[in-house]
Amino acid sequence: MRFRFPSWLLAIAVIGMLVGCGAPRQAVLPGGDAAAGLDAAGHEVVQPGDVVRVQLRSGRATVGEVVTVDPDSLVLGRSGNFGYETESIPADRIVRIELDAGETGGSAALKVGGILGLVVVAFALGMLVSGGWGLN
Repeated sequence: MRFRFPSWLLAIAVIGMLVGCGAPRQAVLPGGDAAAGLDAAGHEVVQPGDVVRVQLRSGRATVGEVVTVDPDSLVLGRSGNFGYETESIPADRIVRIELDAGETGGSAALKVGGILGLVVVAFALGMLVSGGWGLN
């Protein structure tokens, strides 16, 4: 009797892997009516503890964890060669702020979906290689 791998299970695995690979989301500094956590355009407001990528007017990009934030500046922290280093960035030097998708809310579900997808794909490859499907 030949084992037939359900195609719907493979489709779920692929979708789980794709969902686990989230893209960064644009964010903004707090200001005005940001009490709900969103600005007027619907962008998330940066909060202490968020991991962000900041694109500067000079063309340089920097990544770090938000230590403090206010409408006029952003302080990022990260481990460096000399311990924990911080960098203060004035708001007028910032072109764009992106929240790291892997470190924001909902990331646990995305990681679980990605891991489950990998497990199903590994199982499928194992069955294929071992001849469990009767294909060789």
